[in-house]
Amino acid sequence: MLAALDEATRQSADPPDDIVLSVSSRQPLGRVGQPKIHIDSTFLSYALELRGPSHLCDVFGCHPRTVCRRALELGLASPGVPV
Repeated sequence: MLAALDEATRQSADPPDDIVLSVSSRQPLGRVGQPKIHIDSTFLSYALELRGPSHLCDVFGCHPRTVCRRALELGLASPGVPV
């Protein structure tokens, strides 16, 4: 049993063999300031069904407001009522 546990420990320490899924990328605009963050529209539509922007900001590496802005640009969300 100890040998099986040691083997399981070694297997879980190995890096995964699969390719890492990239769902967002930074696109430099060629001027001063932060680069634009491009988010995959298919992934964003599924992710917004499961979580809100504040939970998705860690996945995409950006501010929740950016997630909301990209959802509005892609037509995945509707703007709120004006104040």
